[in-house]
Amino acid sequence: NVVLKAAAAMKKVDPSVKVGGPAWKQPWVASASDFLRTAAGQLDFISFHLYGGAPGDGDVATTLRRATNLGPASDDLRRRMKEATSRPLELFHDEWNIAWSGPDDRMTGLLGAAFDALGLASIAQSEADGAAVWNESDGWYG
Repeated sequence: NVVLKAAAAMKKVDPSVKVGGPAWKQPWVASASDFLRTAAGQLDFISFHLYGGAPGDGDVATTLRRATNLGPASDDLRRRMKEATSRPLELFHDEWNIAWSGPDDRMTGLLGAAFDALGLASIAQSEADGAAVWNESDGWYG
């Protein structure tokens, strides 16, 4: 209900403004479908975060396999978006990387580069409209 009220107030001031969210930390949470049924009629985009795992979690093969799972998560959320509304909503995977916090040495070398390449390829082949890796230049990552 907060999102509905905020969206209505924002659109009243500027009908061209794009309203979205809520940036779930995982797109498969049960509350996502409830949220979509309630708020999708007032939104222009949906966003979510998804990471490969916890810091230091996973050997090389597991880490790279997780990168290829980033796109299918977008496809599942897109399916639920379509179930909730016929409005064309944009979908943004607006945070992703090997792990959700650092430091994580896997992100600073060849494994991080390979994860990024596989993750981008997976997302590009999905039904996401855009993606933003988190975070490539703060001393913990990349």
